[in-house]
Amino acid sequence: MIRFIALIFVVSSLSAQARVGETIAQCEARYGPVVEKQSAKLAASDKEACVFSRNGITIIGEFKAGVAWRVVYRMVDFDTDSLANLLAANALETGWSKVLMIGEKHVRATPNRERLAIFITGKRTIDPSTLEVTSAEYGKANRKEYEALLATVPELVKRRLSNDPTKPL
Repeated sequence: MIRFIALIFVVSSLSAQARVGETIAQCEARYGPVVEKQSAKLAASDKEACVFSRNGITIIGEFKAGVAWRVVYRMVDFDTDSLANLLAANALETGWSKVLMIGEKHVRATPNRERLAIFITGKRTIDPSTLEVTSAEYGKANRKEYEALLATVPELVKRRLSNDPTKPL
């Protein structure tokens, strides 16, 4: 009986897995309609990211030209099986690397670096844990936008030094 219940849980959690590379229509078919839209993180993304909810997991898909290139899973009680299933659903045929710890982040990449997965455990038991899976293309766009932001820092410092430091920029 316990094995049967565990099998039902695994099968139901498999149906809640968004995948990098899927279209919005495929995501909706997998776990239902969009429950919310929010601004995308990157300017290179489509204007809005889609939020879905299924089996206690909140899924946020960020799309480029209608195809998911970043998927974030949030779950309060992320168990090992759920994490393994989500990683398996997003892995390419080459699988994932061993875990690399960067601070509190558990980082994995596909051997050809086509995908990156970052898992962060919630600090308290009531905080959600997150798994973010991105394509290599998303990573490059994210880095490009970050570097562009960093390039503005010298100008901001110069403006601050030329102005009254007590006034906000």
